Amino acid sequence: LPYYSQFSDKYENIAFYEYSPSFFCPYFMDYPKENHPNYESRLIHKIRMMLEYIRGGYRVFYMVYDDNIVGHIVVANGGRRLKISTKSDIVVGPVFISPNMRGKGIGTTGILIVLNQLGLQYKYAYEFIHDDNIASIRTVEKNGYTFVGRVKESGLLKNLIKSSDGNYVVYRYSKEL
Repeated sequence: LPYYSQFSDKYENIAFYEYSPSFFCPYFMDYPKENHPNYESRLIHKIRMMLEYIRGGYRVFYMVYDDNIVGHIVVANGGRRLKISTKSDIVVGPVFISPNMRGKGIGTTGILIVLNQLGLQYKYAYEFIHDDNIASIRTVEKNGYTFVGRVKESGLLKNLIKSSDGNYVVYRYSKEL
């Protein structure tokens, strides 16, 4: 696969690869169209990813099964969009699993590998999830994340600020667990 470097052996028939994003190509362009996440085409998401790239970059880890991309996990440095995180943290997400592969533990496994097998340096890993996304909430809880509060989007770039009435829940993972 072009633009990839394999960073681990296969895990339960899933191979994990890291994509090197660029300013104009935030995600791997050959992602299967039928499984393409809808947020990738949103203008505000593209602008946010360009800003992440300018502010120090981010990483995209793809999961491949039977030579097909079945999902990806984005990891960015903390202290940017999610205002409760710091520069010594990472923010995991978005996490996307192809609809035909959901419910098979791929997201849970992928997150654990990203957090524990890549040598990422961080104090805490944060994930923010829309509060109606029960499957993702269960996934982070299975991975040892703890609930830390709610946030809401604010401003043109939809930064996430702490708010008791926010529609996103925030979970935190500590390497020290």
